[in-house]
Amino acid sequence: MIMEKLKELFFYWSLALVFMTVPFPKDSLNSLSIIILTLAWLFYKPFSEKIKRLKKMALPFSILSSLFWLNLIGLFYTDDLFLGMGVVQKNLPFLILSIVIFSSDISKDSIKYLFKIFSISVVAASLFAVSKALYFSIHNLGDFFYYAEFSKLLEIHTTYFALLLVLALVYFLFQMRIKNKSTFILYVTASIFLLIMIYIVSSRISIIALAVAFTVICLKEFKNNNKVISILVLMCGLLLTVAYLFSPNIQKRNTGNSDFGMATPNLSTRSLHWQGVINTISSANPFLGLGTGATDESLYNEYKELGFKEGYRFKYNAHNQFLESALSFGLPGIITLITILSFFIFISYKDNDLFYLTIALVFITFMMTESILERQKGIVVFALFFTSCLVLKISKKEEISA
Repeated sequence: MIMEKLKELFFYWSLALVFMTVPFPKDSLNSLSIIILTLAWLFYKPFSEKIKRLKKMALPFSILSSLFWLNLIGLFYTDDLFLGMGVVQKNLPFLILSIVIFSSDISKDSIKYLFKIFSISVVAASLFAVSKALYFSIHNLGDFFYYAEFSKLLEIHTTYFALLLVLALVYFLFQMRIKNKSTFILYVTASIFLLIMIYIVSSRISIIALAVAFTVICLKEFKNNNKVISILVLMCGLLLTVAYLFSPNIQKRNTGNSDFGMATPNLSTRSLHWQGVINTISSANPFLGLGTGATDESLYNEYKELGFKEGYRFKYNAHNQFLESALSFGLPGIITLITILSFFIFISYKDNDLFYLTIALVFITFMMTESILERQKGIVVFALFFTSCLVLKISKKEEISA
């Protein structure tokens, strides 16, 4: 009995570690936590129970893990097998986390606690970055309180860090009705701090995602007949959006250069960027794509022909997950991605869960201007939120039926 309790404790501790390490530097730390989780899962519960549980989750498991199988199939027709194998390895969390989480009997309270851990970890990682930025500023080593310079302190791409900030902020905003006064004050403080972080990071798409989140919260309050709160939320959302868009940091972004002299993407380069991607898709096989890991050189050459110097020099990817999927896997890639997102939205909407609906819309918003599923941070956080959402829904149905 004691041994079983220890196994269960080790499993949940390992799962919490995966959520906790997502916003911190070095993907290797998060990879190690996934390995530890897998080992803990092997000794947690009999395999007969795991298989039985996985059968119940057969549909969501098949949908999410299809992103891994798609990459594996893409190896058979890629022109760069070595790079393709690296991409398949990077996409392993889609398979591993699907098996581990969908086959485990994780309670509703545990899922909510894991999101709390994730959100607090994002705040902690942000504080770590702020302390480093302050240190560099005090010692006249540069101003790191802006855009990519700030994200470098955590060794995370700007857009991915902005995604983590918005996801954590959404969690805190949806917890505002908590009755405990001290916890409420902490959540409000954390929300204000994350809003400041979003300003410092200055990712334009995060501002749009934030506007989407505030719109959903406004509709939620309006539906619950809290019209005054609904109007206040709407006004706050509009004021924040306008304030961000006309802030010095965002205006600086639109010049196309950072204080360090590096080129930054601006609105005028997006059409040229995506034109290069569309041209590459058209010239390749639109039904199957170029295969796993084979898109890069073809895309870079197209940038060069179009005169998109920054894209060619800095080796930009598609900067749109839908185009990225079409580039690599053609029509099956697009269908798979849309199916996953549609399933996510359908389950959330059907269960009237506006928190998960907001999360789904935030992911979709970021996918419009970033290839979110091309880096480990994006892969892991998407897999964690998707699997947790579905586990929570199944647990809720089982409680009702019991």
